Amino acid sequence: MDIVLNHGIQAQRSAYKKLVSKECKVLCGSKYTLLRDEFFKNYKTKIKKDSVAIILGGNDVLNLSSKIADYLLKLNNNYKISIITSKVNIHQKELKQKKGVEILIDIDNIAEVLSSKDFVITASGGTLFEVLALKKRFINIDVVENQKVVTDFLKENSIKTTIKADKLSLKKLREKIEYIEKTNIYEKIDLKFSKNKLIKKILKEL
Repeated sequence: MDIVLNHGIQAQRSAYKKLVSKECKVLCGSKYTLLRDEFFKNYKTKIKKDSVAIILGGNDVLNLSSKIADYLLKLNNNYKISIITSKVNIHQKELKQKKGVEILIDIDNIAEVLSSKDFVITASGGTLFEVLALKKRFINIDVVENQKVVTDFLKENSIKTTIKADKLSLKKLREKIEYIEKTNIYEKIDLKFSKNKLIKKILKEL
């Protein structure tokens, strides 16, 4: 039995209708999204006012985390900023020199950290799915071309949280912060993240 898995929140079974045989099982959408167990825990962490997490992937080749942190502090010097990254980030030295910015490298409690933040600025890939699972307010940065399918999905659901990397500016960031402060995006989409749905489905088919 062949199984096709697309765990993107935007994925639709209909897209595979002409691509696979009728016997092939197509597993698509948020109920099959691959998330670590930590993103299904119910954190009681108190949300810290004006706290922001920036998580743009381990590499962050464009060094957008640095630019975003600078913009945030210009908008509000009371922001408490945490940049979550990894040791492969070549911009570590520059990031560590930023005053008032916490740098978290290769941490193993990302979900717990994100749950305590007022809002999160994330890339539009897998980390966005994690932020959505925690139901955090967010701004997503469209960093690479293959993230467009996700940002298109958000746009189709009237969720205006996306900033294209090459359009990032102080003005654009201010606009998005104002938007997420007055908009509950979780009223616009129905996501069905499930801890055990995928493995149960695969075992059933086997």
